[in-house]
Amino acid sequence: MRIFSFETTSGRPLTSWTDEKGVKHRVDPKTSKVVISPVFWSEGGRSRFACFHIGPGGFVPRHPAAGEPQLFAVVEGTGWVSGDDDKRVPIKAGQAALWELGEMHESGTDSGMTAIVVHWTADYDPAKLMREIRS
Repeated sequence: MRIFSFETTSGRPLTSWTDEKGVKHRVDPKTSKVVISPVFWSEGGRSRFACFHIGPGGFVPRHPAAGEPQLFAVVEGTGWVSGDDDKRVPIKAGQAALWELGEMHESGTDSGMTAIVVHWTADYDPAKLMREIRS
């Protein structure tokens, strides 16, 4: 057996993001307060998941779900997520937000939040495995 860490000390700070026009922007890690710890990355990187550690007052800037849909599964804490409509919706541990390919989205928290973010290329509908609580 081998044991691996995806704690904040094993991750890297969020330092840039790409907007809907494909333009890369720098973000100050002290402002975003996000550390990303990759867990799985397939050949070519199209199917992957990572643990996002978002500190109190932190956020992931608004950006499109580029390349594939994204699932944001909160495993600890509370916060908010938004989609194309830019309306903040509360989210807590045990809930997940799905953003379709190309959908603009962002997330943040006042008190701290940890989420597993999953990107995939195969045809998959989370509703096949999880109960949908908001559409």
